[in-house]
Amino acid sequence: MRAMIILPGRTIYHEQCCWHLRRSQQKNWIRMSPKQAEGCGFRACKCCGTTRFHLTSEPKALNRFVQGKHMEYKLLGNTVYVKTEISCWSIRYLPRKFIYSIYHRNASPEPVNFAHPELERYHCQADKRDAHTLEACFQYIHSHDAYRKSELECGGDIRRMNISPKYRQQLMRKERRRQHRRINALFAALEREHPKYAALACC
Repeated sequence: MRAMIILPGRTIYHEQCCWHLRRSQQKNWIRMSPKQAEGCGFRACKCCGTTRFHLTSEPKALNRFVQGKHMEYKLLGNTVYVKTEISCWSIRYLPRKFIYSIYHRNASPEPVNFAHPELERYHCQADKRDAHTLEACFQYIHSHDAYRKSELECGGDIRRMNISPKYRQQLMRKERRRQHRRINALFAALEREHPKYAALACC
């Protein structure tokens, strides 16, 4: 776990990128985990422990994803909402763990209401549960939805999708594993319903 920084004589702990540490000397920094800091009676900084702080510290990187990529984002409370061409996302910061949790809008026939994205329903993204920076979150969201858009345009045919050959091979291997699991589940269900079928198995 990344260490928090405490200045001598202060009662607040900060992340290393906090603005309040700019004029301090690193040799005077006291490092400890958030749990240790709170156990010693220190409290979290109200500046660097928020999503708003990270939005203002990563503007160039974030705008690079937004400009020309049909993406937009807004901050409501401590949550960043991101809208792409085909979906909507929610990014929530967990200061004690130094990570962002990524949530994807549930499938719905209704268009995204980005005027009030907090009213949408979301689920935690299984293959990318967390990230350490907003830039990493935006990169994942852009790549994910670019793939989904290509998949929709090609009718799910991986061979026709506009992706790199290496990624295409990975997806084809993933699809074969998924098909094998479905076949195994089908045979398992048949054998449960008809136990005598198990004796006919050749492997």
